[in-house]
Amino acid sequence: MTGTKGMTHYERSIKDEAVRLFKEEGHTYRQITEQLGISKANRIEKWISQYRREGGVAFAKPIGRPRKIQDEKAYI
Repeated sequence: MTGTKGMTHYERSIKDEAVRLFKEEGHTYRQITEQLGISKANRIEKWISQYRREGGVAFAKPIGRPRKIQDEKAYI
């Protein structure tokens, strides 16, 4: 699913793979973008920074506003 026109959302597996390629194999941002088909190299830099701040749970958090939960009694 995309948000703003032209905005691409990447799966968690791609983000994890990008971080792994950077940390374990020493690839550059440009090499990772070419290998994984990511449009911009600065996106990799942001993912690496987020991973360093938050650790392994960096990409597990839900994105966006939480859905509203309807109260069954109010609905009836």
